Amino acid sequence: NSDVYALWNALQAYGLRNSLEIRDTMGRFKNEWFDKVDYITAEEIFDNDPMDNPFFLDVRPKREFEKESIANAKSIPIEQLKDSLSQLPKDRQIVVYCRGPLCVFADEAVQYLRERGYDAIRLQEEVKEWKQKGYPIN
Repeated sequence: NSDVYALWNALQAYGLRNSLEIRDTMGRFKNEWFDKVDYITAEEIFDNDPMDNPFFLDVRPKREFEKESIANAKSIPIEQLKDSLSQLPKDRQIVVYCRGPLCVFADEAVQYLRERGYDAIRLQEEVKEWKQKGYPIN
């Protein structure tokens, strides 16, 4: 539901922007479990010439991917990633996304892929925000 999404997104953004406790807790959690994960925004993808051919990887559960996804994205749920590396390109940047800034599936996937020599980066936005910005979805 787009109304629920708008409310949830606004609450997340407000909390992350205005609460030092939330930002600190998220930062400590991510630092404890993950190496530094770099982000890229939708605008950076479309503004940079070198990023003309990214490979989008959706690590959410399959049912969420089937409901709505970034155009031409590949679905490999996080729990299947280790067994699915042969489906990923080594010669393209892999832009990984999940449910937004509070979801750690993408962080986990980026770290795992980078440790195995893939050029992986996390997308800052999630699907609904991507769609709201006017970028293509399935």
